[in-house]
Amino acid sequence: MKRSFLKYILYFLEAVFAFALQATPYLLPEIFGEKAAALLPLAVSVSLLEEESNAVIFGAFCGLLADFAFSGSVGYFAISFTIICFILSVLSGYIKISFLSELAAGCIAVLLILILYFVLYFAFSGYNGIMQFFLTHYITRILYTLAFMPLFLLINKKLSGRK
Repeated sequence: MKRSFLKYILYFLEAVFAFALQATPYLLPEIFGEKAAALLPLAVSVSLLEEESNAVIFGAFCGLLADFAFSGSVGYFAISFTIICFILSVLSGYIKISFLSELAAGCIAVLLILILYFVLYFAFSGYNGIMQFFLTHYITRILYTLAFMPLFLLINKKLSGRK
Protein backbone atom coordinates (compact mmCIF):
# COMPACT_ATOMS: atom_id res chain seq x y z
CA MET A 1 0.00 0.00 0.00
CA LYS A 2 2.78 2.41 0.92
CA ARG A 3 4.67 1.66 -2.33
CA SER A 4 1.51 2.17 -4.38
CA PHE A 5 0.84 5.55 -2.77
CA LEU A 6 4.43 6.63 -3.38
CA LYS A 7 4.18 5.55 -7.03
CA TYR A 8 1.14 7.76 -7.61
CA ILE A 9 2.79 10.70 -5.87
CA LEU A 10 5.78 10.27 -8.21
CA TYR A 11 3.47 10.10 -11.25
CA PHE A 12 1.86 13.34 -10.08
CA LEU A 13 5.27 15.00 -9.67
CA GLU A 14 6.26 13.80 -13.14
CA ALA A 15 3.12 15.41 -14.55
CA VAL A 16 3.87 18.69 -12.80
CA PHE A 17 7.44 18.58 -14.12
CA ALA A 18 6.26 17.82 -17.67
CA PHE A 19 3.73 20.65 -17.42
CA ALA A 20 6.49 23.02 -16.32
CA LEU A 21 8.66 21.91 -19.26
CA GLN A 22 5.80 22.48 -21.64
CA ALA A 23 4.37 25.73 -20.27
CA THR A 24 7.35 27.71 -18.98
CA PRO A 25 8.98 29.91 -21.59
CA TYR A 26 12.65 29.12 -22.25
CA LEU A 27 12.72 26.15 -19.86
CA LEU A 28 12.57 23.64 -22.69
CA PRO A 29 14.37 24.77 -25.83
CA GLU A 30 12.24 25.40 -28.87
CA ILE A 31 13.20 23.69 -32.11
CA PHE A 32 12.12 25.69 -35.17
CA GLY A 33 9.77 27.63 -32.92
CA GLU A 34 8.01 24.55 -31.53
CA LYS A 35 7.92 22.99 -28.08
CA ALA A 36 7.30 19.37 -27.25
CA ALA A 37 3.97 18.25 -25.82
CA ALA A 38 5.74 16.47 -22.95
CA LEU A 39 2.54 15.54 -21.12
CA LEU A 40 1.37 13.30 -23.95
CA PRO A 41 4.18 10.71 -23.84
CA LEU A 42 3.98 10.78 -20.04
CA ALA A 43 0.25 9.98 -20.03
CA VAL A 44 0.72 7.29 -22.67
CA SER A 45 3.58 5.62 -20.79
CA VAL A 46 1.61 5.49 -17.54
CA SER A 47 -1.50 4.15 -19.28
CA LEU A 48 0.49 1.27 -20.77
CA LEU A 49 1.57 0.22 -17.28
CA GLU A 50 -1.52 0.84 -15.13
CA GLU A 51 -5.04 -0.55 -14.97
CA GLU A 52 -7.86 1.22 -16.79
CA SER A 53 -9.25 3.35 -13.97
CA ASN A 54 -5.84 4.72 -13.02
CA ALA A 55 -4.93 5.29 -16.67
CA VAL A 56 -8.14 7.24 -17.31
CA ILE A 57 -7.69 9.44 -14.25
CA PHE A 58 -4.05 10.15 -15.04
CA GLY A 59 -4.85 10.72 -18.74
CA ALA A 60 -7.58 13.21 -17.86
CA PHE A 61 -5.27 15.01 -15.42
CA CYS A 62 -2.46 15.26 -17.99
CA GLY A 63 -4.97 16.32 -20.65
CA LEU A 64 -6.24 19.14 -18.47
CA LEU A 65 -2.68 20.30 -17.85
CA ALA A 66 -1.96 20.13 -21.59
CA ASP A 67 -5.06 22.18 -22.35
CA PHE A 68 -3.92 24.85 -19.90
CA ALA A 69 -0.36 24.78 -21.31
CA PHE A 70 -1.42 25.12 -24.96
CA SER A 71 -4.65 27.06 -25.04
CA GLY A 72 -5.71 28.00 -21.54
CA SER A 73 -9.05 26.27 -21.98
CA VAL A 74 -10.39 22.81 -21.22
CA GLY A 75 -11.22 20.70 -24.20
CA TYR A 76 -9.45 18.72 -26.83
CA PHE A 77 -6.47 17.37 -24.91
CA ALA A 78 -8.46 16.43 -21.79
CA ILE A 79 -10.89 14.38 -23.88
CA SER A 80 -8.37 12.86 -26.26
CA PHE A 81 -5.84 11.92 -23.53
CA THR A 82 -8.61 10.27 -21.51
CA ILE A 83 -9.81 8.21 -24.48
CA ILE A 84 -6.36 7.18 -25.71
CA CYS A 85 -5.17 6.28 -22.20
CA PHE A 86 -8.20 4.06 -21.67
CA ILE A 87 -7.68 2.32 -25.02
CA LEU A 88 -3.97 1.76 -24.39
CA SER A 89 -4.57 0.45 -20.90
CA VAL A 90 -7.14 -2.05 -22.16
CA LEU A 91 -4.87 -3.12 -25.03
CA SER A 92 -1.90 -3.59 -22.71
CA GLY A 93 -3.90 -6.27 -20.92
CA TYR A 94 -4.24 -8.28 -24.13
CA ILE A 95 -0.89 -7.70 -25.81
CA LYS A 96 2.45 -8.98 -24.60
CA ILE A 97 4.12 -5.81 -23.44
CA SER A 98 7.74 -5.25 -24.32
CA PHE A 99 9.66 -2.03 -24.60
CA LEU A 100 9.34 -2.03 -28.40
CA SER A 101 5.59 -2.66 -28.36
CA GLU A 102 5.15 0.09 -25.75
CA LEU A 103 7.25 2.43 -27.87
CA ALA A 104 5.25 1.60 -31.00
CA ALA A 105 1.90 2.05 -29.24
CA GLY A 106 3.09 5.31 -27.73
CA CYS A 107 4.28 6.64 -31.07
CA ILE A 108 0.97 5.78 -32.73
CA ALA A 109 -0.96 7.49 -29.91
CA VAL A 110 1.18 10.63 -30.14
CA LEU A 111 0.76 10.76 -33.92
CA LEU A 112 -3.01 10.28 -33.71
CA ILE A 113 -3.58 12.95 -31.09
CA LEU A 114 -1.28 15.60 -32.56
CA ILE A 115 -2.32 15.08 -36.20
CA LEU A 116 -6.00 15.12 -35.24
CA TYR A 117 -5.37 18.34 -33.28
CA PHE A 118 -3.75 19.88 -36.34
CA VAL A 119 -6.65 18.83 -38.58
CA LEU A 120 -9.34 20.09 -36.20
CA TYR A 121 -7.73 23.38 -35.21
CA PHE A 122 -5.74 24.40 -38.28
CA ALA A 123 -6.81 22.55 -41.41
CA PHE A 124 -10.53 23.25 -40.95
CA SER A 125 -10.00 26.88 -39.96
CA GLY A 126 -9.37 28.15 -43.47
CA TYR A 127 -5.76 29.29 -43.16
CA ASN A 128 -3.69 29.56 -46.32
CA GLY A 129 -0.53 27.48 -46.56
CA ILE A 130 -1.69 24.73 -44.22
CA MET A 131 0.56 22.05 -45.71
CA GLN A 132 3.60 24.34 -45.49
CA PHE A 133 2.77 25.07 -41.84
CA PHE A 134 2.39 21.35 -41.13
CA LEU A 135 5.72 20.51 -42.75
CA THR A 136 7.72 23.35 -41.22
CA HIS A 137 6.23 23.47 -37.73
CA TYR A 138 4.00 20.58 -36.85
CA ILE A 139 6.31 17.78 -37.95
CA THR A 140 8.92 19.32 -35.64
CA ARG A 141 6.46 19.31 -32.71
CA ILE A 142 5.54 15.68 -33.37
CA LEU A 143 9.16 14.51 -33.58
CA TYR A 144 10.15 16.57 -30.53
CA THR A 145 7.28 15.04 -28.55
CA LEU A 146 8.19 11.53 -29.69
CA ALA A 147 11.73 12.04 -28.37
CA PHE A 148 10.30 12.02 -24.83
CA MET A 149 8.56 8.66 -25.27
CA PRO A 150 11.52 6.32 -24.50
CA LEU A 151 12.54 8.39 -21.48
CA PHE A 152 9.09 8.32 -19.88
CA LEU A 153 8.66 4.62 -20.68
CA LEU A 154 11.90 3.73 -18.93
CA ILE A 155 11.18 5.91 -15.90
CA ASN A 156 7.60 4.73 -15.49
CA LYS A 157 8.43 1.09 -15.98
CA LYS A 158 10.75 1.38 -12.98
CA LEU A 159 8.11 3.26 -10.97
CA SER A 160 5.34 0.78 -11.78
CA GLY A 161 7.44 -2.20 -10.72
CA ARG A 162 6.76 -4.11 -13.94
CA LYS A 163 9.50 -6.13 -15.56
